[in-house]
Order: sequence, then C-alpha cells, then structure tokens
Amino acid sequence: MTTIAIVGNGTPVPNGQQLAEYNYIIAADGGANFCVMHNIVPHWIIGDGDSLDPEIDTILQDIPHHIDKDQTTTDLQKALHYTRTLTNDADASIDLWCVTSEHRADHTQAAFHALRFDARVRAMYTPDMIIWHCKESWSIKVTVGTALSIIPCTKEAVVNVDGCQWSGGAITLNEDYSGVSNITTEPSVSVSVESGEVYICMDRNIEHTDGN
Repeated sequence: MTTIAIVGNGTPVPNGQQLAEYNYIIAADGGANFCVMHNIVPHWIIGDGDSLDPEIDTILQDIPHHIDKDQTTTDLQKALHYTRTLTNDADASIDLWCVTSEHRADHTQAAFHALRFDARVRAMYTPDMIIWHCKESWSIKVTVGTALSIIPCTKEAVVNVDGCQWSGGAITLNEDYSGVSNITTEPSVSVSVESGEVYICMDRNIEHTDGN
C-alpha cells in the first residue's frame, strides 16, 4: 500500500522526522515550512502559495510546485485532490499532519471532514493526539495505561471495546452520552463498531504500533 503524508500549515506536531517513513510527502503550502524545520524534503508543494515562507521556498526551489490560486478550495483539499494522480484510491493510505489549529477552527473542522468522508485518509496527527475515524473495526498495540477516547461522529453509535478499563458490553454513544474516556489495561486494544461511526483519539506521545 502506498503511504502518503499531507503536511499542513497548522499547529506543529512533534517528531516530524517520522515523515521520512512515508512513500510520498505533500506539503500543503506552508506545510513546507514545517518539513524544512525537521530536515524533511517534501516531494511536492501544493496550495495557493500565500503561506509559504519565501526563504523556505528558495530552499525548496527544485521541488515541484503546483500553485492554484482558487480560493474556493483549501490547501488541504488541493493536496487531497492531487493525491488521486499518484495512485489508485484502493492503494492509498493518507495521514494528515499539522492540519489543526487553535486559531483556525474552520481549517480544523475541514480536516475532521476529510478524516471522516475521504476513505483514503487513515489518521490525523495533532500536537497531542492521533485521531482515527472508524466505522467497522480498529485495533492497536500500545503501552498499558494509555488514555484513549471514543467520540461518535454520527447521531448515535454503538461500540464494543476490548483491552481497556471499561470493556466488554456494548456502549451506546449519543446526545446523552457523547463520548467515553478509557484507559488501556492490555498491550492490545480493539474497538468494533456495531452501528454508526466514531472518532478514536489516543495520546500520540505513547509508544504504539499504528492502528488500522
């Protein structure tokens, strides 16, 4: 499977060196600034060009640029659209880095929209958490004692959790019970979704093997 990281111009995420593990790295406009700070060279720079530092642009002048001034789409949308030229949808796994921001709630909401509705997007990396969208099943190997939360992204969701302090029976999440915060008690954790869809949020500073 082809792995792709899209790096935005939002709040920086620690351990940017992990980006080197992806097959392709796309800097969504000012995301190129973050890449250079972590000695990562993106394969492409895509966006409207308004947040790319001129000095960084000079450093990356040999990297292909795809500048699109259309303001009806965000840099993240432009980057996601471009990924369709790289590989078949069924062969792509996309992670979003640095696409949330405390100063741009609109961009953060757009990133959550992509996480939920673009089936190719696997996870979103924020400064403190990794967030996955799940509508069937999910599992991960992680350090015991890791905080893990499950939040519905449909009106109602029913989930089963194994490997956590509150595990076993079905948990119904709705307007009256809008999420569950849990603690892992086993090195392997799994979530199965009986109905609806959820976001799974986990402390990204804990050693883990990527969820799926």
